[in-house]
Amino acid sequence: MVTSFPEEPTPPQPAREPTPIDAARRSRLDREVDEILHSATRENPLPPTPIASRRSPSTGPGAGDRARSVLATAVDTLMTVPLLTAVGFGIACAVVSPYSPLLATLFAVLALVVLVTPYVQAARRASTPGSGGPKMWRGRVMDDPPRRPRGIGERTPADKITDWINSRRP
Repeated sequence: MVTSFPEEPTPPQPAREPTPIDAARRSRLDREVDEILHSATRENPLPPTPIASRRSPSTGPGAGDRARSVLATAVDTLMTVPLLTAVGFGIACAVVSPYSPLLATLFAVLALVVLVTPYVQAARRASTPGSGGPKMWRGRVMDDPPRRPRGIGERTPADKITDWINSRRP
């Protein structure tokens, strides 16, 4: 039995020098673009690209960096929706608790950490000076009006409300 496979697409052919027939078929604009590109590559040739080393990914000098980046990516993915992640850890805690109390405790602690982490991050951002930048609304900087201290004898809003209530009494 003979089976036929669909033909694979041919790889792109390397650029070749245009023949006189090709040059006659091209428009004036195409010829000008080719001339500009040819002169630009003559003046500023591209630097040679370095050949990648043939070391295995696990033994290379940046293997620890890659493992750390995978862990950081996983944590960032889990922290995009912390409430959903905490619920997931809670469900895992409930499922595992009859079989392994230690693992269930670990999942419960992870759920609590995931719930508390956004608040800790927000508090750390707020305590860092200059990290927040100016307050923006619809792409414009919001200026806080300067606070002026209350003078002696100036009426507070609570005083005004009390006066208004007293004026309504018969």
